[in-house]
Amino acid sequence: MINSKRLLKKPPVTVPRLIVILLIVLAVVGFGVATYLTVEHVRGNLPSCSVVGGCEDVLTSKYATIGSVPTAVLGIGYYLVIIILGLLYLDVSNIFIMRLVGWLTVIGFVASLYLVYLQLWVIGAICLYCMTSALVCTLLFVIDLVIWKRYLRAQNNKETVAVNNID
Repeated sequence: MINSKRLLKKPPVTVPRLIVILLIVLAVVGFGVATYLTVEHVRGNLPSCSVVGGCEDVLTSKYATIGSVPTAVLGIGYYLVIIILGLLYLDVSNIFIMRLVGWLTVIGFVASLYLVYLQLWVIGAICLYCMTSALVCTLLFVIDLVIWKRYLRAQNNKETVAVNNID
């Protein structure tokens, strides 16, 4: 016998694949930039910024490393985790994964704001690669805000309604 309640039940809220793929693509771009900066640091090279001309100042400042580790290594880890979580979400569609990505994008955005602040007001130079990474972090954050507003908040509302109906 067919269960009519099951047929009428709305499927759980899921984030569209296209949005998740966009997150992954942006994270791949950020991963590429962070990897390039890390490789150049390890080689002892300074990437030149032909357009802006401040990369050398930023990448040789005391803010370019934490101890002996380039801050770009943190970017590699950050972007890699977003890529993995995005791919995992595409596989299992667990909304918890998108919530985790959301918290990570908040952390990445705040870190980027701090690093941009350092470039503009402390170091007094702009690194084109660093600003590209900051733009990627900002776009990831904005996309996550859209995900939160349109999909995750809707999921929260459904869970609240379900709990209230039980009482």
